[in-house]
Amino acid sequence: MPYGFAKLSDEQLAKVKELEKKTGKKVLVYRTYDVQAEDLSPEELTQVKELEKELGYMAVVVK
Repeated sequence: MPYGFAKLSDEQLAKVKELEKKTGKKVLVYRTYDVQAEDLSPEELTQVKELEKELGYMAVVVK
């Protein structure tokens, strides 16, 4: 299941910042996406890998 940064309310963000202040460490908060990976042919997989390399990011193909 893919993840992305969570969109937090001001109250939620304040709680995260409070924890960061207490621990002295950065906290990243993620959310999940309810998607299924798409089946790819070997050629399509190669194309996605080339795109990832060009962008410098991971790409996920979903249904």
